[in-house]
Amino acid sequence: MRKIREVLRLKFEVGLSARQVAISLQIGQASVGEYLNLFAVSGLTWPSALTDAELHRHIFRRSQRSTSDARHGLMSTPSCTAPE
Repeated sequence: MRKIREVLRLKFEVGLSARQVAISLQIGQASVGEYLNLFAVSGLTWPSALTDAELHRHIFRRSQRSTSDARHGLMSTPSCTAPE
């Protein structure tokens, strides 16, 4: 969870590119991009006064819900009607 906050700090406070953040933290560029995209759609602003756990919960709330729904067969599917 600490890396999420550090990704956001390096991006927004230090002004590093996503590639530079990935190199600095020794994580993949795709992970940095995913964290930044999830943060953007979370509606949160930086700097965040949230704890690491709260930040993680807010950022991953939507993706966890859709993953959980898919795992339990709750994906929306087109309804089928029987022929008359």
